Amino acid sequence: CSSDLTHIEHIQTYPNVEQKNVVVKIITKTNEKVEAIFKLTAQNTNTIYTSANFIKELKIGSDTIIIPLQMDDCELWSAENTQLYDLTVKLIAADAVDIQTTSFGMRNFSTCGTQFTINGQPTFLRGKHDACVFPLTGYAPMNKTEWEYYFLKLKDAGFNHIRFHSWCPPEAAFDVADQLGLYLQPELPYWGCLE
Repeated sequence: CSSDLTHIEHIQTYPNVEQKNVVVKIITKTNEKVEAIFKLTAQNTNTIYTSANFIKELKIGSDTIIIPLQMDDCELWSAENTQLYDLTVKLIAADAVDIQTTSFGMRNFSTCGTQFTINGQPTFLRGKHDACVFPLTGYAPMNKTEWEYYFLKLKDAGFNHIRFHSWCPPEAAFDVADQLGLYLQPELPYWGCLE
């Protein structure tokens, strides 16, 4: 699929529960220096949070814009309350209009002493090890339907956490985990030797 000359390449979200905002990192691409207008909107079924329009002159090639979006009185995400927000970023330039959407949960996963916490509340991880063994296909599923089937089986068994030993599942797995209230622990592969 083709993209406009000026477009949004990628969006990343960094929720900050303490400051009640989400820091949004927008990566753009353009082949000429251009002035662009941006507008951010985050919403769930109950509330809409919208930024004022802001203008940024984009550099040729790749450029990064970092902007906080205030999320006062937002609902926090946890395994028991899987509240997600849809974030829409709109870019308007002389040569293009681009709209991209992603989702995120307002959450802070941390530690307090020897305990894990979610949004300051102690949480206990009940999990399993996943070594990327899919004997029927030889590869991990790439769509949400198959991950939902797999994750619901784990939830039925009482799990809330999956450790992906030496691999990272595809984006579909993260989307489904956010919707179902599961904590994922992807890991980088290690192919070196121990000496």
